[in-house]
Amino acid sequence: MNLHGIFLHMVSDSMRSGCVILATWLRHGAAMAHAEAVTDLACAAAIAGLVLPLFRSTARVLLQSTPEEVHGRGATLLHFSPQPGAVSVTETAQNVLQKVR
Repeated sequence: MNLHGIFLHMVSDSMRSGCVILATWLRHGAAMAHAEAVTDLACAAAIAGLVLPLFRSTARVLLQSTPEEVHGRGATLLHFSPQPGAVSVTETAQNVLQKVR
């Protein structure tokens, strides 16, 4: 994630510089009155689209979610089902106590 963040920082700086050059050309060369605002919005939208995957992966780490390699609850159920005496994984404590008595 760190390298991804560094790469995005460099890309966003380069895009911003390109947008400033484009806005200057549009403002003076094409006589477009609101060129800077238009290029700023386009640049911000492009950078936001590039940054969303980094936000998602950072949120997964910070929220301590299950890694993508683990395929949900099915793998856990398959791991516990062959255990002797296990009826189901969602057994309540009262059901277990009743069976012991």
